[in-house]
Amino acid sequence: MGAAVSSAVSGSLMSVSTVRSKRRAVSSLNACPLAPEHHPGCLDVLPPEVWILILSWLPPHEFSRFRSVCKSFDEFIASRHFAILNLERHIGLEHPTVESNTAPDAFDKLLSSWPLMYQSIYLEIKNAKRLREIKWKHARFQNPCIPLSLGELTNLETLELSFSNLSGEIPKALGRLHNLQELSLNYNTLTGNIPALPPSLKVLRLNSNDLSGRIPDHIFSLNLERLNLMHNLFQGSIPSSIGNSVNLTILSLNGNFLAGSIPSEIGSLMNLRELYLNNNNLTGSLPATIGNLIRLHKLDISRNELGGSLPSELGNLRQLQQLDLQHNSFSGPLPSALGRLENLVDLHASNNRFTGAIPAELGNTVLEHLYLYDNQLSGCLPSSFGSLAGLRVLDVSRNRLSGYIPSEYSSLMRLKEIHVGGNLGVVISPSVHHESAEYAKLVASLVSK
Repeated sequence: MGAAVSSAVSGSLMSVSTVRSKRRAVSSLNACPLAPEHHPGCLDVLPPEVWILILSWLPPHEFSRFRSVCKSFDEFIASRHFAILNLERHIGLEHPTVESNTAPDAFDKLLSSWPLMYQSIYLEIKNAKRLREIKWKHARFQNPCIPLSLGELTNLETLELSFSNLSGEIPKALGRLHNLQELSLNYNTLTGNIPALPPSLKVLRLNSNDLSGRIPDHIFSLNLERLNLMHNLFQGSIPSSIGNSVNLTILSLNGNFLAGSIPSEIGSLMNLRELYLNNNNLTGSLPATIGNLIRLHKLDISRNELGGSLPSELGNLRQLQQLDLQHNSFSGPLPSALGRLENLVDLHASNNRFTGAIPAELGNTVLEHLYLYDNQLSGCLPSSFGSLAGLRVLDVSRNRLSGYIPSEYSSLMRLKEIHVGGNLGVVISPSVHHESAEYAKLVASLVSK
């Protein structure tokens, strides 16, 4: 026994990497007189550092047997040093920076990745059910599944495991976390459907996974303020139950395979500030109820198969700053009601089937970028655009426009680009003298790119 103790004490002076190289000696602990059945409770004379080194290399299934060896066992397993030694072995971080990335409560925050035996012991020791927050981004776990034991942390309010190489399905056990307010599992490779989740949730981020199936109705019975499901494999239509999520401020369903029409119930989301439905297979027209979203700042419905005329109710969105309609099949005239959007900065309406004149009322906005190319617009460029002091890019190419570039455009000091090619003939107004600085500016903007 003396030789074994001497060997263990000398091991405390080694570096962690040296101790790891001696793992075969440690794994033989069961066969030596130090085993718990030989000397229960008699080894508290060993320095804590020695026990931590030994215990950190015990197989998880043998772990509980050695709790009787040392009265300080529970203190050791709950220590920061024990957590550090086990980071690489059991959590499987690809490049752990031990001292800089491991906080004193590392075991708490990394509980979800420990072997089940460690989890159960630690829950008992630290009463980890009181945990309120687990945040661990970019962990790159080698053991990819979300453990069912997380469902035992009933006081958890925040669970963030994004960018962590997780796969498999979202466990139903998370539905037992009745105090959970924020769940972020984004940027992993999770599959399957969304299980029932606790009604306490306010923020749900599941974007950039491989989740599939239909978006479940129960998602919209939660008390969500932010919902991000973008860049998954969801199919089917947007449920009409979406109208129940009246507290939503940000809704991101873009980058899926959603089909069918945009439900009129979306007009009930009157607290919505950002709505992203782009890059899906949505059809039908834009519902007039969209005009109810008076707090909306950003609306992106681009790259779908939407059609019909734009509702004049869009003019009710007085706080709208960005409107993206490109790559759809919208037809008819651009509504003059768009001129009521006095905060509109970016308007993308290219690659549609809009006809008629460009509404002069757009000159009442604060547009910086206006893209109307690849439509069937006719008539002349509005002279009212000369009041768009912040205008940087105007692209009306490949339409049926004719006439002059108004002389008023020469006062647009921030203008960098005008694209008018592919029309019926648009030239610089003859009222702008060919030798003037204004003429030179317009020519420069025409040939900028």
